[in-house]
Amino acid sequence: MTVRAWIDELEMTGHTTFSLENVVSAFPYLEKQVLQNSLMRLKHEKRIVSVYRRFYVIMPVRYKSRGIIPPAYYLSELMQFLGRPYYFGLLTAAKAWGASHQMPLVDFVTTLYPALNSSKKMNAGIHWCYRYKMPTDFLVERKDANGPVLYSSPELTAVELVQYEQHCGGLANVATVLAELSEALDFDKLPTTFFEYCKGTAIQRLGYILDEVIGAKDVADALYKQWKANCSVANISLSVVSNNAVISHNRRWHIYVNEKLEVDDL
Repeated sequence: MTVRAWIDELEMTGHTTFSLENVVSAFPYLEKQVLQNSLMRLKHEKRIVSVYRRFYVIMPVRYKSRGIIPPAYYLSELMQFLGRPYYFGLLTAAKAWGASHQMPLVDFVTTLYPALNSSKKMNAGIHWCYRYKMPTDFLVERKDANGPVLYSSPELTAVELVQYEQHCGGLANVATVLAELSEALDFDKLPTTFFEYCKGTAIQRLGYILDEVIGAKDVADALYKQWKANCSVANISLSVVSNNAVISHNRRWHIYVNEKLEVDDL
């Protein structure tokens, strides 16, 4: 059997990914370099795609003309291969929860430190983010093109959009995303463990945006109760990157407003 025939057989039995180690195990009588040469030819033909060192995805017919496979198609298998937990977050998760006005050009995937030694060429469609602790209780499994994948919950997504605004085009863009996402938010019954994964300052900024920029008063009120009960309170600037002078002071959320935020027309 050739490597090409072996891959064809894998695909026919419902497998969509494989590793170099799988190939070596299937062909113990061939030298590793010979196998790698075969895989290289199949990559050039776009029969397979290397999305990480020693890890391959069999190119589905429906994506062959584009030459790009959406990360959701293979991410669960890749992260299992790497032995890493993961979830889709930020703008990708916001899109999954109905905030589709700002379409992300890449998929945002969060995993644990240390950072992956990942080639941007191999993973052009993924923007990696990192945490020290995985918020397992606040991840939601959803069915996608190739099976179940994990997303941050709407509430975790909202906080992370603010907390990691530098990955999301700044607070003005985040505010527009939150205007759509706010309908999916329910902060009334969050367990206190939620606040172990989120900065209190991010929750303050989120509350201000929901309250004063978007006008989602009920959602903001529920978040306010949780914030007061679980976080320390201090005066902070709305934008941590802006050098603008302070415009006003919001006493409820203890925010020095140093950036004027407007929501795009939806």
